[in-house]
Amino acid sequence: MLKTLRAKLLAFCLIITIIPLFIVGVLSYEWQKQALTDREEERLFAYAEALAADVESMIEERLEGVDYLARNPILVDSESTKAEIDQQIEQFTDSHKAYDDVVVIDDSGVVVSDIDLNITGEKVIKRSWFENSVSGQTNISDLYRSPTTGEPSLVISAPIYNQDQEIKRVVSPVFNLSVFYEKLNRFARERASAHASGESFLLNEGGELIAHPEEERILKENQMRRLGLSRQHIEEHGDNEELYLYAENNEVYAFKEVKQVDGFPHNWYIGVSADRSKLYQPLDSLLFQYVLIFGLVLLLASFFTVRLSHYIVRPVKQLVETTSKFAKGERLQPKYVQAYEEINKLNQTFDAMTKRLHDREKTHRKSTLIIETTDNGVFAFDRNKGEVTLFNQTCEHVFQILKDEMIGSKVDDICPSSHPFHLFIEQLKLHEVLNDETKQFEVRCSIEGDERTFLTSVSTLPSIDGDPDDWEVLVIFNEVTEKRLMQEELLRSEKLSAVGQISAGLAHEIRNPITIIRGFIQLFDQKASSEEEKRYYSLILKEIDRVNQIINDLLNLASPTSNVEKVKVNIPNKLDDLLMLYSSTFQNQHIKLETKYSSNGAYVWANESQVQQVFVNIVQNAIEAMDDGGTLTVEAFEDKQANMLTVSFTDTGGGMDEKTLKNLGTPFHTTKPNGTGLGLVMSYRMIEDIGGKMKVNSQLNEGTTFKIQLPIVQNG
Repeated sequence: MLKTLRAKLLAFCLIITIIPLFIVGVLSYEWQKQALTDREEERLFAYAEALAADVESMIEERLEGVDYLARNPILVDSESTKAEIDQQIEQFTDSHKAYDDVVVIDDSGVVVSDIDLNITGEKVIKRSWFENSVSGQTNISDLYRSPTTGEPSLVISAPIYNQDQEIKRVVSPVFNLSVFYEKLNRFARERASAHASGESFLLNEGGELIAHPEEERILKENQMRRLGLSRQHIEEHGDNEELYLYAENNEVYAFKEVKQVDGFPHNWYIGVSADRSKLYQPLDSLLFQYVLIFGLVLLLASFFTVRLSHYIVRPVKQLVETTSKFAKGERLQPKYVQAYEEINKLNQTFDAMTKRLHDREKTHRKSTLIIETTDNGVFAFDRNKGEVTLFNQTCEHVFQILKDEMIGSKVDDICPSSHPFHLFIEQLKLHEVLNDETKQFEVRCSIEGDERTFLTSVSTLPSIDGDPDDWEVLVIFNEVTEKRLMQEELLRSEKLSAVGQISAGLAHEIRNPITIIRGFIQLFDQKASSEEEKRYYSLILKEIDRVNQIINDLLNLASPTSNVEKVKVNIPNKLDDLLMLYSSTFQNQHIKLETKYSSNGAYVWANESQVQQVFVNIVQNAIEAMDDGGTLTVEAFEDKQANMLTVSFTDTGGGMDEKTLKNLGTPFHTTKPNGTGLGLVMSYRMIEDIGGKMKVNSQLNEGTTFKIQLPIVQNG
């Protein structure tokens, strides 16, 4: 992202355009948004306040009207007839359209006159409004559902005093509620004409609807309970002119309290509602205008920025393409666009630089080719940072790790992931050789289970810049494993030959007197008179037989191939026969046997008894190494490419230390109390006579593996 010059130019120009425009736009929008919001909310509260004022005015008018009617001379005169009273009522209702009828009640609570209600003669003495008026109060009742008509009713009543200021009658004009509802519904009509939704309603102090455009909801629905409000909440919202948001319907409400006056002691509340989305619809229009202006400015800025970036970037792009071709090794005649002075000078400098780099690259390629194709392993790393800077193909093959994974990585980080490399670095002992001198020595380490030897040279490479803190360590090694093995095999063969010749001479000289001694001991044994003497003679004979066995081993060591018949030996079958003989021994010593044969038809040209003797020596050594039990794993598998059969014996015994392993196969060297040190010597000699090899790997306290490689012959 923003990696190209064109992208950076475009981003820069857009940023210096967008950020100021965005800041100005946001500030302006927020200011106008607040102004529009305040205006719409003030308008909604103004509606509520106007409706509250209308209700207050209507209440005052009704109170003045009933007081006026209570002072009518005909009604005041207790001698007036019903006809006279009815005539006055008709005149009043004709001149005051807000009233449908007038009820006159005497002081005993009996209706004495009405026109349309036809309730003359009924008693209303238990009505609270009558009781209030009889006690001298002019009042308007709360809106309630009349038990007589079943319709919502609003009772206005006042006492009528006679000439002696005694209350003799009560007058109650019947108010036409439709006039009342018409005023409240004015808000809904105005909102509808403005293509907006909204409604107005009137609540009593209990929260019941006492006026609403939908008349069927009047006195049947509690608006406070529906909105989750209390009387205190409504008064607080009204006093603070705060809108109440009803999230369920996305509506906002404005509330105003209707003021109380003499004769009207009730708590009524005007409510005005509006759809929140439509109330703030002007904000959406304002936002659209800002987005449109912002988009147009952004489009123009982008157009001119693209044109400017094309003029600046085009010559740079051509230079980049030329650089890329040069990096790939292409030698093309560069063609540059003549633009501004700076880019022209850059092109000229680039041409001169590419010529010098080309000459230097030829030298570098030749040096790299030599390093990569040599049989020597070569790698280098920074002396201070420990980062690998050079790693050739031979190193990849030996340490089995790719060059790409090595370059740039630290030596300490690579060691845990590459065991061969870790062993090699460990054997280098760099803290002893890191100085200005070149050190040469041999390094021996186990790689993939094979002991390998490397002739190694460690030296320091000074920095090209001459910085002493930027020197590198150069390691060059050459594998001499085969050479060292050949030298060791030659030395061991020479030792065996010399020991064999000496042993043969000694064996012949010793055998004759030993035979005579054994004969006399047998005679003494036959003439022995006591059991104790026989036991002594038997012990002497066993030791003489042991000496004879040593003499035979020495003779076999001297000339293992003399008078032996070689046949085709099926090695897997021979192993099975041998291991079967040891089955009881394995069971008694708690040794678990595991066999793994990849081929059951592998034949070797050898003396059958010698092969068995080699296997017996190895198995016997394994059993003696596992005093407390363990596992003996015998494997046989073919390497068809090399035409060799590999037989391995792995035990989980105590293993051998480095000194014992080094002296293994040396005549007369043994760690057993009764051993001669000739068993493995003879095994080595027999395997070599067959044309095979025997290797031993052992770790102290972990176990030992004898691996024998034998040439395969075809069964035919």
